Amino acid sequence: MEMIREMLLISALMLLQMAAGVERVCRFNQADPCYAALGDKLSLQLVSNTRHQELHLYKKFNNHNKQIILSVANNNETKHDYIRNRCEFILDNGTLIINTVTRADFGVYLLKHYFRGRTASKDLQVNVEGVEQICWFDQPDPCYAALGHKLYLPMVQDTRDLHLRLYKDFYSPSSITVFEVNVNKETKDESIRSRSEFFYENGTLIITHMSRADSGTYELHHTVSGTVYDSRLRVEVEAPIGSVQVYVNCSSSHTHKSLCVTPCTSDSFMIHDS
Repeated sequence: MEMIREMLLISALMLLQMAAGVERVCRFNQADPCYAALGDKLSLQLVSNTRHQELHLYKKFNNHNKQIILSVANNNETKHDYIRNRCEFILDNGTLIINTVTRADFGVYLLKHYFRGRTASKDLQVNVEGVEQICWFDQPDPCYAALGHKLYLPMVQDTRDLHLRLYKDFYSPSSITVFEVNVNKETKDESIRSRSEFFYENGTLIITHMSRADSGTYELHHTVSGTVYDSRLRVEVEAPIGSVQVYVNCSSSHTHKSLCVTPCTSDSFMIHDS
């Protein structure tokens, strides 16, 4: 009984923290991914001591390119335009604070630091949580998008002089060319024309109001200097999960009954724990 009360208390505290927008702190020596809340703060502890150290923080991309985000040397810092106006670096404890986390902050970050002739490098996966979903081509797992919400599809880093085509169900008789860019001119299929937007500066296609019909296998072809590259992504559109209410009833016979109800549906289930 005492254990159940403790578990419920911990769960309630976690929910209160999320609702209050508690700042998230992540470290480059942690084993698990870093989870940041959309619109909140993210503190990235790079090193514990910045004295006599040179630091370079990069954001990595699927095509093995990387963009430098922050450089620190001799107590002087340089920030990329991407985060300059919404971050600060604390020299005293080697922490980068990103204010107002956005979907674009999602990704793998690489930290390289140099100290007394030695070089060390570490990676950190940052996941940004919110209503929208962001997925990458060639990611190992399927992309799960919420019905009626947005899906972000970063495709390439640089769209200049690029020929790009996005197919849906490429090997099926019902295959369609969903999207195409050729010399900065874009063409969209009727199925997404009125509910999508493409950003040339970061090569991202945003599809709004996701529907069941958007489920399928997407194949990306892009040509760079005469070479064709292709990658795939499986997209599954699912109904968003509603809130869950948990009721615990403890009888005098020490039998615990838990009733879990999702208010937006009629689904419920009982858990009996003796």
